[in-house]
This record gives sequence, C-alpha cells and structure tokens, in this order.
Amino acid sequence: MGFAKAGWRPLLVADNNDNVGETHGYNYPSIPFDHHDLSSKKSRQSIIEKFKNHNVGIVAGGPPCQGFSIFGKRRFVNTRSFVAGKDKRNKLVYSFADIVTEISPRWFVMENVPGMASIDEGKLLKKLIKKFKKAGYVNVEARILNSANYGVPQLRKRLLLIGNRTGHIIPWPKKKFFEEPKNWQKPYRTVGQVISDLARASSYRAKLCHVPMAHKPLLVERYKLIQEGKKLDVETLPDHLKAGYRTTKVKNYSHVFKRLHRDKPATTMVPGHNAFPVHPWLNRTLTVREAARIQTFPDEVEFKGNRQEQCIQVGNAFPPMLAELIANNIRKAETNGWKPGKVPPSAYYSLVENPKEYESID
Repeated sequence: MGFAKAGWRPLLVADNNDNVGETHGYNYPSIPFDHHDLSSKKSRQSIIEKFKNHNVGIVAGGPPCQGFSIFGKRRFVNTRSFVAGKDKRNKLVYSFADIVTEISPRWFVMENVPGMASIDEGKLLKKLIKKFKKAGYVNVEARILNSANYGVPQLRKRLLLIGNRTGHIIPWPKKKFFEEPKNWQKPYRTVGQVISDLARASSYRAKLCHVPMAHKPLLVERYKLIQEGKKLDVETLPDHLKAGYRTTKVKNYSHVFKRLHRDKPATTMVPGHNAFPVHPWLNRTLTVREAARIQTFPDEVEFKGNRQEQCIQVGNAFPPMLAELIANNIRKAETNGWKPGKVPPSAYYSLVENPKEYESID
C-alpha cells in the first residue's frame, strides 16, 4: 500500500496465508497474488523465473519474525536453550535474500523485529549484509526505526534493512514527530486523534471491521480496574477476579491487560485474538478497525477471515504511512540522481500526483 501510494507499480504480492490472499484479492484485484510457501526452493524459483531478466525497481518484504522476537521463545527461562539462528521460521529471511540476489532489483527493503539485530551478537545480521554485498549491493544499511517518529500513532520499533546496487546513499526518513518536541517540532500523534470517532456504538459496522468483542463479565470487571495508560495490577484484584475461567490465577502478559492512553501513542499492535490492548476509556479491547487506524490503514481497506485472522493481519502489518515515506524517499533518490543518457525515471515508475506533499531528502 505504502509503496503504491508513493508511485511504485506493484508487480506481484506473495504470501502463504489463505486469509491474506482473500484480503489482497478483495482490496487489490488487479495486482497478482502468489500463494506459496517461499521457504520452498521450487516456490522461490517460480517467482525468480518471472522477473529475473526484468528491470525490477524494488523487492520489499517482511519475512516472518517469530523466531527473532523477544516476545517469543527468547523471552522465557524454560526455553533458554532456544537458538534463534536455527529456528526454521527464520529461514524465510534467507529465502528473501535468495529472491533479491537472483532477481537483482535496483533496491531491496526488508523489515523485521529489532531482536534480529542482536541474534548471535549481531552475527546473523552481519552475515545477511555480507550476502547482499557479495551479490552487488554496494550500499546496505540497517537501522531500527520507531514508527511514532514518522507520524504513526504507535510506539512500534522495526529493524529496516535497505540496500541498493545503484550507488545511491540510503535515504533514511527524517524524524518529524517527537515525544518531547521543541517549539518548532511536532508531538507524537496519539491514539485519541485516530480512534475517538469510533467510540460511539452507532459507528459499529461489520463491513468496517469495527465490531467489539463480547467480553465475559469477569473480564469486563477487570478492565474497569485498569487506569488509563496503565497495566492491570493482578496483586490488588479482589478475590473473585483473581481466578480466570480456565486458570486458577490471572496472569498479566505483555499487552493483554494494558489500557492505552488517549493522549499518547499506542504500544505495539501485536497479532492475535486477545492481544490487542484495552480501549483508553471503554471497557473492551480494541476492534480490528481501531487497531488498523493505529497502524495507519485507511478505512476503505477491508480485512477478510474471522476476527482472529483479521487481528493477525493487522498486527503483522508494517504501517503503510511509514512504508510510503520510505518508498517515496527511494523514488526521489533515483529521480535526483538521474543523469542524461540513462533510462528516464518515468520508465521505472509513475510519479505521485502531488510530489510537493513530500519533504525532499538532503
């Protein structure tokens, strides 16, 4: 979405999830969708053969990151022996690298969780960068970006690995929003700014993917005890709320019992049925649409599948607003670096309608 809005023409989208395919087909019926498991060499080859001899501008992707995340097995004491570098789910990172090196686009953009940078004391990331450079990508850089610094109302940090074989300096986006802004700077965008109009019951609509969960009474009672911007303190719960429907003692993991604050950015939207945080002032968790707003999806995008699948799609997504900024910076880098005698940039992509909306890169 972000790359298309920045003027790039999508040629192919690939994923191994049926619901993602359905969502893509509904929202972008004219863009081909490849439903394959790209850990398979045969599946990768089918994509490589389509584009290997073409002048592809960018290959962009987010290989599954569960094996790198500190919220996965790396976090818990009873899985200390877990070696992320050998997690089969992380093989898709190398599948992505294979596709890039075989198709040889001018640029590639890969996103992942920040935890990837610390695997084996950074050796895994260095190995990946070395692979790209060996394939002719002279400029390759990795940075951890906080989405809130770029207008996304969410404290979502992601590792970005960007490379090119064109010789351009990597055009990293400039921070435009700040937690503690100076007089001339913009403050972080907040949860209240993007979801307040969805609090009315009259706004609930299935087509909008804006249907609150029917929480059980005990859960609602717990939500009522969580202050805005705070987590549930399980130790202070009254006795009748300490036990769950399926457990003898309620535990507070991650974002499950965290209430957002209307005047602050959200915490990271994580995928799953019950993982979205609690609404700032209503005693329920966020709807799919509210989470999508926080991820900067426009309302016209519909998510398919059951509620859990919709939550997974929204939670796994890279914020379109930040993707657009990155894609636009790359487009501008190529445009500004064009010299007479080369193929004109118009052969690579169509320009956005209002290029003045975007800040140039120094």
